[in-house]
Amino acid sequence: PLDGVFVNAYGVSATTNTSGQFSISDVEYPEDRLIVNFQRSGYFNNTVGTIPSKNSKTFLKVVLIEKVLIGTVNSTTGGSITNSKIEMSFQGNSFINSDGSPISGNINVFAEYIDPEDDDFGITIPGGDFAARNNSGENGILFSYGAIDFELEDASGNGVELVTAIDI
Repeated sequence: PLDGVFVNAYGVSATTNTSGQFSISDVEYPEDRLIVNFQRSGYFNNTVGTIPSKNSKTFLKVVLIEKVLIGTVNSTTGGSITNSKIEMSFQGNSFINSDGSPISGNINVFAEYIDPEDDDFGITIPGGDFAARNNSGENGILFSYGAIDFELEDASGNGVELVTAIDI
């Protein structure tokens, strides 16, 4: 269990206790789908969608993935990072701050592969229930071949955005 996780659903929030539990109530949500966001420093954020129980409690089991530094690239020259499951290539001069200004220096890359063969895949993958709706408004279910959760930070720990696509 993970304590200190900030939980938010449509503006109603709570923090998990030492048992990893939380409770929120009186959440107003659209239609029949509840979206809940989970955040904790040192972990990748997760967002879970579910169909809530009517007139009773809805229980969620969620896994947050610890952020692990897999490498560093230079913001000017770019570069590639490879580990046993992930290979990422970044172009130079493609990193900006949240205000849109270019970043100089090293970029820390945190990443983790989410394997669809893992037993906890359904509670680890963002979204959780694979529900989808097409352009015609018809509901469906997605199929996943896995995912990569990744975040970029500058040397001071500030979030970094990309202005160009990366090769994965």
